[in-house]
Amino acid sequence: MTGKRVGLVIGNNYPDSDKQLRFAVADALAMKEVLLNKDICGFDEVEESIDDTLLDARIKIEKILKNANRDDLVFIYFSGHGKKHLDNGLRLLFKDAREDYPLATSLNFDYINRCMKYPSLKSVIT
Repeated sequence: MTGKRVGLVIGNNYPDSDKQLRFAVADALAMKEVLLNKDICGFDEVEESIDDTLLDARIKIEKILKNANRDDLVFIYFSGHGKKHLDNGLRLLFKDAREDYPLATSLNFDYINRCMKYPSLKSVIT
């Protein structure tokens, strides 16, 4: 492989909510360490999205996929709450998610699939 290895780790503990998690952020940051470790994965760069809002996470996901070159390997890791909705599609929840408006306030996993359509992309692991 001649391209770079780039990653995005997403961790959301949902602070100050009734759905608060204890270790999602720690899991994401530990994954980042593994990816960057030259003796294990040797990724060139790994960005993070920690306790972000839906909008901030969407921008980081699109940015990493949009900026990747055809020979790059892109890895996206998510640790947090997910939920099936309506058509049993997976929705990822962020700190500003509202259960009364899940379509408006959560990320449909298909968003990542759509971002993978950028012409420069070839290898993405989610």
